[in-house]
Amino acid sequence: MKVPPYIEILTDLFNEDFALIVDYIIESNIDANYDVEFAIEKSEEFEIEVIGLIKDLTLFPDQGIVHEKSGVRGKPIYSGRYSVRWVVNHNDREVTLISIIDNERPKELRYRNVRSDT
Repeated sequence: MKVPPYIEILTDLFNEDFALIVDYIIESNIDANYDVEFAIEKSEEFEIEVIGLIKDLTLFPDQGIVHEKSGVRGKPIYSGRYSVRWVVNHNDREVTLISIIDNERPKELRYRNVRSDT
């Protein structure tokens, strides 16, 4: 008997972080004098890796490193530059993706987010 996959839930914070990182990948590559096609290709590579992780989590939700006190799990992705954090609810068969952060430039990302709001 095949076990149904877990349901993924993406928090608003995760969606905002994800969109911000995609924008940052495109902007930073263009700022570094790469052409737009290259910048978009890099952002799509990132998106594919995140989508792959989400798909894997629906099948194997207990992967990653668990923080003992909070139960939050995490895993570095995209050459280890970004970290995704999630929690697993086995009773409801849900995986909730909490956040995704840039381990290399978190302050720059926050600055760009504040700047774009003005």
